[in-house]
Amino acid sequence: MPKPTRSLLHPGRRNSTRTESSQGLDVSHRGGLPGFVRVVSPSELCFPDFSGNLLFNTLGNLEVDARAGLLFIDFQSGRMLHIIGRARICWDVPETMRSAGIERLIFLDIQCVVNRDHAFPHLFDFVSYSPHLGAEG
Repeated sequence: MPKPTRSLLHPGRRNSTRTESSQGLDVSHRGGLPGFVRVVSPSELCFPDFSGNLLFNTLGNLEVDARAGLLFIDFQSGRMLHIIGRARICWDVPETMRSAGIERLIFLDIQCVVNRDHAFPHLFDFVSYSPHLGAEG
């Protein structure tokens, strides 16, 4: 993944995760502090999964169909980054991660990257990170 494209993963950009099952689509918000989504290699990303509403829509969909899409939006420039790939879930995370609230890790094998300048028409200035974010994002 080229460095200009990687910059949209930082700092702490929100992303939406899209999955699909026979029952339909699921789009879930994910977000965190800078480094929340890590570039593992030029063809792989990783991000943590925290305790949520306990419905496991995204995780259940990924277990049935590993196809997934991530959407990153830079609200200051309107730039959008769409990453498509195949996901796998690591259900067994080290205790040090569990104590920080991370319950699983999701890895995405990148198959397609679409970078769109000025694609998001609503521009916003960054004010602050959520006070609910822990050290791990």
